[in-house]
Amino acid sequence: MKKFFKISGIIVALILLLMIIVPYIFKDKIVAVVKNEINKNINAKVDFNRVGLSLFRNFPDISVRFTELSVINNEPFEGDTLAYIPTLHATIDIMSVLRGDDIQIKKVNLNNSFINLLVKSDGRANWEIMKETDETDIEATPEEESSSLLIKLKKFTITNSKFVYDDKSLAFYLLLENVNHELSGDLTLDNTTLQTHTTAEKLTASYEGIRVLQEVDAELDSPLDIDFNKFLFTFNNSELRLNQFFLLFEGTFEMPDNGDYVMDFTYSSKRTDFKDFLSLIPVMYATDLKNISTAGNAIINGNLKGIYNDDSYPGFEFNALINNARFHYPDLPKSVDEININASIKYPGGIDFDKIEVDVPNLSLFLGGNKLSMELFVRNPVSDLALKGKIDGMINLSEIGDFYPLPNGENPQGKITANISLDGKMSTIEKRQYEAFNFDGSLLLDSFIMRSASIDKTIEIAKAQLSFSPRFVNLSHLDLKVDNNDLSANGKLENFIPYLLSDGVLKGNLQLNSNNFNITDLLPKTENSDLPDDTVAISPVKIPDNIEFSVQALFKKLIFDNIELTNTTGEMLIVDQELILKRLNMEVLGGTMFLNGKYDTRDSTQAKAELALNLNQIDIQKSYSTFGTINKFAPIAQKTDGKFNTSLNIKTLLDNQMMPVYSSMNGGGNLKTTNIVIENFSIANKIADLLKMPDLKRLLMGPVNLSFEFINGKVHVKPFELSYQDINANTLGWISFDQTIDFEMAITIPRTKFGGAANSVLENLVNEANKLGTSFKLGEKVNITAKITGTTSDPVVKIMPGNGSGKSMLDDMKKRAQEELDKQKQKLEDEARKELEKRKAEAKAQSDKILADADKQAAQIINEAQKQADAINRAAQEAADKLKAEAQKQSENMIADAKKKGPIAEAAAKKAAEQLKKETDKKAEKLIAEAKNNSDKLVSEAQRQSEKIRSDARNQVDKLMDIK
Repeated sequence: MKKFFKISGIIVALILLLMIIVPYIFKDKIVAVVKNEINKNINAKVDFNRVGLSLFRNFPDISVRFTELSVINNEPFEGDTLAYIPTLHATIDIMSVLRGDDIQIKKVNLNNSFINLLVKSDGRANWEIMKETDETDIEATPEEESSSLLIKLKKFTITNSKFVYDDKSLAFYLLLENVNHELSGDLTLDNTTLQTHTTAEKLTASYEGIRVLQEVDAELDSPLDIDFNKFLFTFNNSELRLNQFFLLFEGTFEMPDNGDYVMDFTYSSKRTDFKDFLSLIPVMYATDLKNISTAGNAIINGNLKGIYNDDSYPGFEFNALINNARFHYPDLPKSVDEININASIKYPGGIDFDKIEVDVPNLSLFLGGNKLSMELFVRNPVSDLALKGKIDGMINLSEIGDFYPLPNGENPQGKITANISLDGKMSTIEKRQYEAFNFDGSLLLDSFIMRSASIDKTIEIAKAQLSFSPRFVNLSHLDLKVDNNDLSANGKLENFIPYLLSDGVLKGNLQLNSNNFNITDLLPKTENSDLPDDTVAISPVKIPDNIEFSVQALFKKLIFDNIELTNTTGEMLIVDQELILKRLNMEVLGGTMFLNGKYDTRDSTQAKAELALNLNQIDIQKSYSTFGTINKFAPIAQKTDGKFNTSLNIKTLLDNQMMPVYSSMNGGGNLKTTNIVIENFSIANKIADLLKMPDLKRLLMGPVNLSFEFINGKVHVKPFELSYQDINANTLGWISFDQTIDFEMAITIPRTKFGGAANSVLENLVNEANKLGTSFKLGEKVNITAKITGTTSDPVVKIMPGNGSGKSMLDDMKKRAQEELDKQKQKLEDEARKELEKRKAEAKAQSDKILADADKQAAQIINEAQKQADAINRAAQEAADKLKAEAQKQSENMIADAKKKGPIAEAAAKKAAEQLKKETDKKAEKLIAEAKNNSDKLVSEAQRQSEKIRSDARNQVDKLMDIK
């Protein structure tokens, strides 16, 4: 017995030892197979941290664990993450490893994964990473090309993962968070049934930038029958839950050998309770639906049926019907009643999207007793968009809190009244046939008052009215108040409908007037705790394209940040992603400012600004605390009393706070002052201390006249003269945006100004200079050179006796300054030339792609239109032939029947048959002619669209290549 236990123990120990050792024996083989399959089939950067193997987890099979598995795209999605899987578990059939056969995978689990599916606007997808294989090679060497991995899954799971689907071609975005998925069944069979169950804690979807679903709780149960011989997938009694809304669907999806995708699905809402439908609406599921009382029915159904391939899209139908519904919050006095919606979207399939039809004959409800109704019909959305619709009703904002719970402190007041109708085709607007397009009505906002939490201000609009017509939208009145800020406006918008519904350019003219307007008051406060309490978080404002606006403004008092402007007048133009400032005049800091400029956002990665300023009689000290540029480049202004005039031209990049990127600033100007007083300035104090001349700490100076240039983030000051009593100083140098400095001053001081300690300093300077071999002698005027470096707050000043006359020193300084300026300018020009060449090359490459894409898109439109035209003509010919065949058959039957009745009846029948054929021929000819006319229109419209695409591309290229 002891021997038995001993042998058993040894066997168990050996088994355990084998379970530990075997995975390591085959680890290299498994890893090699995996890496070989990846390199052979995948065009992407695939990496993983390590691979672990075990026999304990799924005995007797081998468990494989990959950690930190990532798939990073190559071009055209260079650097994008397709998948990141911290942990991937796979179960491998141990016998397939032991036999040396193809390795068989039985189970897979992805944990905490991130799957990022992207589609570019041209339809290219980032998951299309399989390498293209030469078919001749496949036929020649099938054994070499066959896979060493066989997928024989019986279970596939995903836990706690995140999925993103971002499709630019469809303007569709889908986000699934905390996803759990389980698929079970036998995938080794030709015919099998799978069970799938998926949950997503948060599902968010948007289309064309409009949020359709917001963090919806989702669940999907879908039994799936698969016939792998036909590649036929049958969905039976499948159920999708979105919050409380349940949708049933079933159908088939087939992938035959011809490359088509054949689908036939139907779907419908499981229940008709209106509360289920309410759970899909974001503003409703933000509140607790349990206690809301509802009534009425809500039904959604539809289908997706047809063939998808390069030449065809499946047809679809969507229907929504809500009948006499209502909802009521128990703690509120009023309800939303008589909710009726009848809406449908239909498309028969094929490639003619012009056949899409949208019908909303009724959308109406009573909001606390006030009726709001709408209708909308859409036809020919591709060739010539035809719209018919209207909106009519009134919303009493003060009553919203009576039927919907508002956050504390929000109690809007006022009324919105709408009465708008439209009926017409887009082509009539494009041809300026305004009388053929009906678009009229008005939108009125009256006595509006609301407290805004984001800016902590009360917004009041006494009246705002928009009047609509085919030619323009007229803003006849707007009176706005935000606390103490006021603004009145009126103007017109032209080309409104083409801009809204296609790619037209919106044109407008607006007049603005205000007595007091503080822009900073209207910006939301930042939530960044690292910033001061009064800091406003902003980012560069993107100027939209397809807009041409002209704004004339008069602001009696305009405040931005800490700058107060009065009597501001001028014009602003918004065109081609630029804001252009023209002839802006204003009073500021006790003087006046005249400004022209441009704010350029054409480069989506970096905003730019250009300014031409003229400032007159501006207070120097106030300018230091007001203008950031003066604060950075002229800190002496803080210690200076007086006024100045300046003309200034600046070009600069802007950062995310819309402030200048000082290192990028280029330009220049000049500055003139009145008599000024400089007191307690660090550099003057240092010179005064070194020369033992305390009077220099408070300088009463005459007018200053200097010129400067911005080069590579520095202000280079050209030689200029300062005078104080009988002391003259010729100065030049530069100051950087970080306030590092490098200045040189040639100072001429009368000998009589030196006395006592100053004389000792002077004699020491002369002695030190003569020790170096000079023969410096003191005359009636003493020439001194001051070299100033360091920073403005901590300057380093070195004093040395001058050599020669003040004029020769000045000439030498001017020469050296000009040489330095020329050197910096040449460097800047070289860099600018290289950058220009680089930008031109990039623009050329981008332009070539734009033109090629435009040609491809234009050709595709014409080809598709020609296909549709051929199909229309072919269908018409077939219908005509069918008509003739039926008429021929009917004629033959008619004559045969009449022949039995005698020769007279036969003759009459022949005559009637002849007439029938003639009428049928006319109908057939008319049918063919109408088809020809319609197909010609279709091709003509496609040619027009194609030419417009090419023209727009050429215009875009012209703008891109206009690089200076």
